[in-house]
Parts: sequence; structure tokens; C-alpha cells
Amino acid sequence: MKKNKPVDRWNKTFFILYIPYFITLFIVSTLVTKKVSFLFINSAYSSFFDVFFTIISYLGDGLFIILLSLLLFFLKQKKLAVGLMLSYIISGIIVQVIKPILHFRRPAGFISPELLIHHAPWISLYHQNSFPSGHTITIFAAAVMISLCTKNTTLAIVSMIIAVLVGYSRVYLGQHFIEDVCAGSFLGVVIGTLSYLLIGKVWKKKQNPALVKEETHAFPD
Repeated sequence: MKKNKPVDRWNKTFFILYIPYFITLFIVSTLVTKKVSFLFINSAYSSFFDVFFTIISYLGDGLFIILLSLLLFFLKQKKLAVGLMLSYIISGIIVQVIKPILHFRRPAGFISPELLIHHAPWISLYHQNSFPSGHTITIFAAAVMISLCTKNTTLAIVSMIIAVLVGYSRVYLGQHFIEDVCAGSFLGVVIGTLSYLLIGKVWKKKQNPALVKEETHAFPD
């Protein structure tokens, strides 16, 4: 009697946590002006959090994702490593296309006087290309990829927390509005999910060469 193959179930933990987060940001973005919501977050600061959120913000930087991917690759987590790189490349292309087209002003270019904006003294305030937040897209795409590839509930929760903190850091450090983070998180989740589906399909064929033969025979010359 043949045993049924185990069903490859998705880890839904990240999405269960993300949905209320996105809805909250969307409602705030709709009901409160971008200046008011920005100053509410940006004005609550301390020297400790200046350092803390600077470090957290770098987790959404492309260099960190590249280094993490290389580390995972050498640790034999090749599927996750390739998935992270794929999601980062797609995220980078989308950001480079969307930002120059929309050319939305960042808080420093929108709020006057600029002295109202708190920022860590070691970080420069940029004025243009605010929407969407590139760091937020990158970290949410990576968080989704980690959650889906590992299928580990605890890791999915930790990934979500880190992604939320990175998004928050972009407002805290005076670089983005809540709208930028909201849109960035959504794009990141979409990119991460699609990258996972794509890499999963390729990996399945790699692990099961018979699938490639079946598809080849399905389209005879």
C-alpha cells in the first residue's frame, strides 16, 4: 500500500501577522496627514534609539541582504540564499524604476522648516524620491522568503518583528513617511511571495529531473 506524500504546506504565520499591520498603516495613512503622522513618530526620540534604529535600518540595506545570502549559501542553505538574492534583485529594479517616475518628496523636502525633523547626526537627510521606501521593500521581501523557505513559526515571527522595526526606523530617522513604509511593505510581501514561488518551481525541477522529462514529452517536436 502506497503512502501518501506529505503536503507541502505554506507557513502562513507571517501573512497572519502582516495583514493587521498593513491595515493599520493604511488606515493611518488615510485618516491622518503625512506630516502629522510623521512628526508623531519622528518627535519621540532619544540618543539610545538614534543608535538602535540606525543599526536596525541597515538590516534593510542591500549590502546586508547580499552578505546574508552569501553566508546562507556557504551554510548549505542554497534555496534560501538564492531566493533572498532573487527577491533583492527584483526589489532593486522596481525601486529604481518607480522612485524617479513618482519623484515624491521626502520629509526634509516636504516639511518646513526642516528643523522640525529629528535625525541622527551621522545620517544625512535626503529630499527626493521618497515613495516607496526601498529599505522596507527589501526587508519585507527577505522576511517573507525566510518565513516561507524555513517553515519555522518562530523564525517567521522574528522576521516580521525585524521587518516592522526597519519600516519604523525609516520614519524615526527622518527618511520616509508612513505611506512610503506602507507601500514598501506591500510591495516587499508581493515580491517575496512571487520570488518564493519562482525559486520553488525551479528547485522542484532540480530535485526531480523526471518532471523536466515529463514536460519535455508533453510538447513533442
